[in-house]
Amino acid sequence: MGLILSAGRPAPDQGGGAELPVRVRGRILATLIVAGPATTLRRGALVAAVACAGIALALAGTAAAGVSVGVNDEAGKDPSLVPWFFPTMGSEGLQGDTLTLRWDDGSPTTVPDEEEVSQAIAVATANGVSVELDLYPLHSQVFTDAARCAPSSDPEGCGDTARIQEFATWTAQVARTFPTVRQFFVMNECNQPLYVNPQWDSSGQNQSAEICGRALAAAYDALHDVSPSNVVWGVGLSPRGNDEPNATSNSSTSPVSFLRDLGAWFKAFAAETARTRPLMDGLDFHPYPVPQSLPFATGYTSPNNASVSNLSRIYQAFYDGFDGSPQRTIGQQAGGGLPVSLNEVGIQTDSSGKPGYTGTEVSATAAGGVIGQYATESYQSSWYVQMLDLVACDPNVRLVNIYHLLDEPALGGWQSGLYYVDRSAKAAAAAVHDWIATTGGDCRGALHPWTPAGVPAGPASPAPPPPQGTGPRIVAAAGGRIRIFDAATHVLRRVLAPFGSGYTGPISVALGDVNGDGVSDVAVGKGPGSPPAAELLNGKNGKAIASYTPFARSFRGGVSVALGDVNGDGRPDLIVGSGPGAPAQVTVFSGATRKPLVSFGPFASRGGVSVAAGDVNGDGKADVIVGTGPGTTAVVTVYRNATKTRLWSLTAFSPAFTGGVTVAADDVNGDGRADLVLGAGSGGGAQVKVLGGKTHSLLGSFLGATDSGAIAVAVG
Repeated sequence: MGLILSAGRPAPDQGGGAELPVRVRGRILATLIVAGPATTLRRGALVAAVACAGIALALAGTAAAGVSVGVNDEAGKDPSLVPWFFPTMGSEGLQGDTLTLRWDDGSPTTVPDEEEVSQAIAVATANGVSVELDLYPLHSQVFTDAARCAPSSDPEGCGDTARIQEFATWTAQVARTFPTVRQFFVMNECNQPLYVNPQWDSSGQNQSAEICGRALAAAYDALHDVSPSNVVWGVGLSPRGNDEPNATSNSSTSPVSFLRDLGAWFKAFAAETARTRPLMDGLDFHPYPVPQSLPFATGYTSPNNASVSNLSRIYQAFYDGFDGSPQRTIGQQAGGGLPVSLNEVGIQTDSSGKPGYTGTEVSATAAGGVIGQYATESYQSSWYVQMLDLVACDPNVRLVNIYHLLDEPALGGWQSGLYYVDRSAKAAAAAVHDWIATTGGDCRGALHPWTPAGVPAGPASPAPPPPQGTGPRIVAAAGGRIRIFDAATHVLRRVLAPFGSGYTGPISVALGDVNGDGVSDVAVGKGPGSPPAAELLNGKNGKAIASYTPFARSFRGGVSVALGDVNGDGRPDLIVGSGPGAPAQVTVFSGATRKPLVSFGPFASRGGVSVAAGDVNGDGKADVIVGTGPGTTAVVTVYRNATKTRLWSLTAFSPAFTGGVTVAADDVNGDGRADLVLGAGSGGGAQVKVLGGKTHSLLGSFLGATDSGAIAVAVG
């Protein structure tokens, strides 16, 4: 049993936010800060609910693959952008930002940007966003000493051993410097000479796989020695390469060839060193289409290169290389289950006429594809949604990071963000937001598992990173948005705008399995200032089950909501109460038929009402509990089930107190009856009382906050 209190505090920082301490049996489990990029949260504007055992709000589908969607963007380190950057990510439902730290062999023990990354982690965490770190060398020749190695059967014969160990030691130092970070991407596009150079040995055979593999193995061990829970994603493969050792420029290795070489090297390395640890916890791949005009459905024509539609090529190459080694393979076969990250993927847009950009767009050619219809907002938006639909149904892909949230201002860089440099949104921002809000990252079609050619499907090893979670959720409502957090990991799972993106006011919220599918649904009520509206949202997909206009359209006082089975049909019914500005009114709608069951005026006052539901009289049906709003003596009244019959009524606090009372109900003392939890309104000294439903006697009282603001309560 946990009691949830919200004191509705003002925004704590310039980014906008409201603290939500989550307490169970008095212990603070977490503090969430919910905010939008342009939301001002006023006292009393925040409402939260927790779905506990028995009524878990599980948004993942029963067989869904599911992906975590975020961005890869260095702007998250810019102190001037941080107050906008992470609240915007939170409001869009984006879950993680990858920041890059490059190891400088000239200063091998220095952690660059330490202060900026620390600030980014703090603000990101406050907005339900995780920070991931991409770690790789600053100089492409640091491990090769700029030389082509002589051919050798020694798996440690190529590469500067001392430098490799210095790099691994540095990765461990980074992990200790930022102990809350758990996701690390180690090495970057090792199949490109920009990052590992040269690619080939003196006989023209690939050497970058051995160089990269040795660095990854050393860093894997160092990071796991710091914490076994650290997740190491390996190599960050570029999507293409020419496999030409003697090319005059950009002599690179295709990803398919590289993976086969990397696997062959690792088998020899494991045999030579008796290694039983794997090389990585997950494979990281960067499936850019280059040019971006490549047809989405077919991707690259070369079988050795791959975009998102060609991931099976990568999976097969990984299996061919690593099968029979200590490294798990990718796929739904015995020995498979290795997760895949797409940590960089982007489609650029034309920035002509937009403020804040400098230089010339270097990809506005047939080779880059940032031209004509392929450089429009609609093309980018469509491509991102197609990608998300595809990989969400791939049980191997766990993480997708769009490159970037905010465009790079230099046109020689990447303009593939969801926002322009001036922070105005592209069409893709809404498209990605809506995709996350609608799906929660889950597959909305048929799953398409993969197994290697000629290999039967079998039990693959479980691969949880990043954790998806199907257990209890914390639901926070603020600024017109519903934010749903995993109760165990505190990861933001979904953002919903139940009354449209234009509504940024307060929302009341309640949880209950209205449609009988075993997953808690969400009831929401619109706050003051708009016509009265309530919605029932499907807990699995966030879509509206039913919409209500419970009072006269001219009424502007807002709506409070509760859920409880008042008619005994096994389904929670929707209880709505009117806000201030008109005589108090309560209406109960059947959860099964959506039709009104009863409507009544519990009080003569015009200050509005708060509502709750619970079986107070022990007859197996929920009773309706109503508390007065501000402007009159704080009174609580209990009505029998779906009737107008008053069971009992009492004055909640001092008769002189007129700040209103919020109500919640559950069996607190274990006697089989719902007990009442009462929170004092503004000016009530933050009082909370617990009353026995059976005896009407005081079970306990305490202060719910350190100020005298209104206290919203929930219990479960």
